[in-house]
Amino acid sequence: MLPLEKHPATRLLLRHDCLAALAAFVFSTLVFLRHLAPGIMLHGEKVTSAYTLGVPETPGFPLWTMLGHVWSHWIVPFGNPAWRINTMSAVAGGLTIGVMALMLTHSTRLLLRSLKWTDSLDATLLHWISLSTGTGASLLFAFNRGVWYWACVPEPRALNTFFFLLTACLFYKWMMNPKRWGWLCATVFAYGLGMATHYIFETAPLMALAIGFGTLAQGVDDFFEKRKACDENPRPGFKTLMASLSSFWEILITALLVVAAYFVLLAWLRTPPGENMPETFIRWHMERVAALYWKSAWWFVPAVLMLGAGTWFKWLKPHRAVCCTLLFLAGCALYVYLPFAAATNPPSNWGFASSKAGFLHMITRGHYMAVQPANPFTQQFLLQMWLFIRGLIGQYSLPLCLFGLVSLGFFASLRRPARAWMIFLWLAFIVCGFGMVLIINPRTDWTQQEIVLQYYAPAHGFFAMLIGYGTAATLAVIARFWKAVPRAAMAMLCLALPLISYTANWKNCALEKNDFGQLFGRRIFSPGGNYPDVPRNAIVFGGTDPGRFVPTYMIYCETNFDRRDVYILTQNALADQTYMEVIRNQYGHSRLDVNHPETLEQFTPWQRAVFKWAWNNLGRATKYPEKTIRIPTPEESSRVFHVYVDDVVAGRLSQPVGMFDEENTVQVTGALAIMDINGIAAKWIFDWNKDEHDFYIEESYPIQWMYPHLRPAGIIMKIEKEPLPSPQQDPTLWNDIIAQDTAYWDALVEELLSREEFLRSDDAKKTFSKLRTSIAGIYLHHRLLEPAEYALKQAMQLCPEGCEGGYRLVEVYIRVQQRYDEARAILEHYLRHDPRNPNIMNYLERIDQAQQERGFSYPRIEQ
Repeated sequence: MLPLEKHPATRLLLRHDCLAALAAFVFSTLVFLRHLAPGIMLHGEKVTSAYTLGVPETPGFPLWTMLGHVWSHWIVPFGNPAWRINTMSAVAGGLTIGVMALMLTHSTRLLLRSLKWTDSLDATLLHWISLSTGTGASLLFAFNRGVWYWACVPEPRALNTFFFLLTACLFYKWMMNPKRWGWLCATVFAYGLGMATHYIFETAPLMALAIGFGTLAQGVDDFFEKRKACDENPRPGFKTLMASLSSFWEILITALLVVAAYFVLLAWLRTPPGENMPETFIRWHMERVAALYWKSAWWFVPAVLMLGAGTWFKWLKPHRAVCCTLLFLAGCALYVYLPFAAATNPPSNWGFASSKAGFLHMITRGHYMAVQPANPFTQQFLLQMWLFIRGLIGQYSLPLCLFGLVSLGFFASLRRPARAWMIFLWLAFIVCGFGMVLIINPRTDWTQQEIVLQYYAPAHGFFAMLIGYGTAATLAVIARFWKAVPRAAMAMLCLALPLISYTANWKNCALEKNDFGQLFGRRIFSPGGNYPDVPRNAIVFGGTDPGRFVPTYMIYCETNFDRRDVYILTQNALADQTYMEVIRNQYGHSRLDVNHPETLEQFTPWQRAVFKWAWNNLGRATKYPEKTIRIPTPEESSRVFHVYVDDVVAGRLSQPVGMFDEENTVQVTGALAIMDINGIAAKWIFDWNKDEHDFYIEESYPIQWMYPHLRPAGIIMKIEKEPLPSPQQDPTLWNDIIAQDTAYWDALVEELLSREEFLRSDDAKKTFSKLRTSIAGIYLHHRLLEPAEYALKQAMQLCPEGCEGGYRLVEVYIRVQQRYDEARAILEHYLRHDPRNPNIMNYLERIDQAQQERGFSYPRIEQ
């Protein structure tokens, strides 16, 4: 009898497996296309990057961006650009399910054959159990929200999940025949390519850790199999064990060399050019660079020692470790796209990656706060773990999750190589699930849990496979004791499994009528309701993600919508020097122009060559408004910080916590402090350009100097050139403003709430609720409490689950009007929906304190 790993059934590409994979791919892709979003969603920055060959947000997603450009221009060159890339997401999602079905049908048959008690069962029965459970479990994962939603929108997550499953599939093929080490090399290369689609690099080692554990399990299993097969004494010992672990040592050395190479790259990127810089600054930088080279040595030296020792004692083959390292780095080398794309001066150019500092900013996610892992020895972490498990149950139901646990019950009776594969799969689930919770350390409130659900897609995929195995084993047990089991009914039951996840997620993932991104974008420029269109050559400050990304898409990509005359600036990034470099090159007086060579002097020869090619071939010559505007120079941007410090010292701005350390060194952290700095830069841009340009803003954080200038302009606000008269100075003006704004939002709220798809879209509800809250801020600034309360209640209507408008209304009730009971009623309503939100509990404690100390409460302000 042939060993299981040499059985013909272990060939990966069996005809029925391929047909099942093709059926799963076609069916899931058609469902994704059926529910595809019709255009841009309320997060459209990456579409602009892909369509115009730009640089999306950190860490850059180079593979997705390049594929999106090719797809939207040559494969699907019709429809609006966002819809074109949506179709790419649908195909990527379908490929994910097809690969999973291929791996799952094959591995299920292998697992069933490796169970000793299945020898008496008909091979044909086991074959059809494998096909039906494998296909059903893969489609169960297809309608997991982490796959389905992202397969219908223009985002890289579907492609990212595809590479997780492709890596697992190639690794499975290697585990079936470990002597074919080419499959392990293919696994490492696919993993390297997947790095070019990752969202958070800190989570990337999770799959590598799972692969390492898998090679370790396979090696240990192989060693004990050799000992079991050997009847002689002494049995194979330490030397045989180390040789059996050769693949583990090779993967471990690969990991050490890759980390060493990463620190070398960081050191090179941090090396200052040494020109026009103070000696103390260069010395400080070089100390950091030396520290990075030292860290690299920590990883490189052990790798070399292990490589030498393993070669000497014949525990491993050094060329394999070197080959795996080079293949992984080759996959990661796609990040070279970022500096080349940034050199073309694209509309979306995050991080200014054409410079060493900008490229470092991109790959280290300098725009975001550093990851702060959870403490695994706290009650908070146990709660986070429970929320992860509850989310898993919410996707698959409790009975199906119990079937996943059933696979553990059959572990002891498995034979190799199925035993090692089952160990890997459980470790992959634990590492990619609980490890993800540990790294991203999510808050426990409802909003955060909805956001992080997408990060758990790989772990959910591995558990869907365990559900498939548990179901198949259970059906085999039933068939063993019930010889006349109806096979057709059994197959239909397995193929009906996807209805569970489809039903659970249809509300959030059926996006075929979700046009709120386009509605949002068009109403910014053409608000209607007797408000005029945004005039030509206007400057728009975008604040929230939709307020920045959707207008950028509308300006540069949207079909039959040409507003390239508009200047779009991000108000909450004006303190970021890399972002300032980007907008100087796009809009400033020093804007890059082939016809003015002096504008290119700051760039290297290769960057100038790339830009000259893109000037005509990518349309950069006609991409931006004809006229330039005054943007702070690098020297003026540095002065902004000093002006902020002076304002804090003078008492004009509140001092952030920890601004001055023991040595009286200035260090600014916190969103509010950064927004104060952004506000100073925005004021300068406004003052310099207001005579020739109209200004509009979609607010993220309130900037105090703007409020006297603001008036509603549809869903956003206009910044008038001079402060408006106060309501006391010109009550007629404000009565007209309030009447027009109220009529506009009454009609818009009625329109939105009448649409079922709006009520099902959390993003749409939060976005439009935020817009209404921002306008209410104008009324609060002028002490117009009645229209402010009306606007904030409309914001709550738009997002009743919990919104910023509700919290601001609570603040008004507590601080201004002492309406404690009404404030408590709002918070208790939110608490029923979001019982683990600590902010709600803090608000309720403040109400209790204010009621107990009424004399200490804020004074009432009458309108």
